[in-house]
Amino acid sequence: MLVECPVSLWYSNVGGKVQSIQINFNDGGGYQTLNPGQEKYIQYSTAGVKTWVYKLSLSTGEVLYSHSKINVETGISSRLYGSKTSHTGHGPRVDTLNITAIAP
Repeated sequence: MLVECPVSLWYSNVGGKVQSIQINFNDGGGYQTLNPGQEKYIQYSTAGVKTWVYKLSLSTGEVLYSHSKINVETGISSRLYGSKTSHTGHGPRVDTLNITAIAP
């Protein structure tokens, strides 16, 4: 799946400036730095509920954590970006899935 961290995603009342955003997508790759507006291709070997853990490092030295859970399902139709036909095989594509954030 193609993941993007939109520039407008992060709102904060914290005085420190965000130096870096890292996300552990629970895909075996550990924390990965994701810059605002950057796209990253994530691939899972199995379907199921995945917990994404967000790590924000602030200029004050503080580190903030948050998380969300997503349900990765098989059989989701996808297509190559800009294409009107279905995509089969590997590579970046547009996947359609519903993501629900769960408050702790």
